[in-house]
Amino acid sequence: MPGTIDARPRFMKVRKAAEYLGIGRTSLKDLIAAGAFPGASKIGSHHLIPIEDLDGYADRLIAAARANRERTAVSRRYERAHSSADS
Repeated sequence: MPGTIDARPRFMKVRKAAEYLGIGRTSLKDLIAAGAFPGASKIGSHHLIPIEDLDGYADRLIAAARANRERTAVSRRYERAHSSADS
């Protein structure tokens, strides 16, 4: 509708963002310093992190965990197949 304002927040402060991701504030601040959230800004004494950056980071973690589980499963199947051949 023309003239309506989207009331959803677009940014989170560190405390809320850490809760959102399920990590500690110090860990989040370390990630910000490492560049994990390219849209993060510091306004006064507050870091503001775009919610889309937080969601993207969480999506990358989930994808990495899935890939790691798949590699582990393939490795276990390979080990089982070759260990039974050695017996």
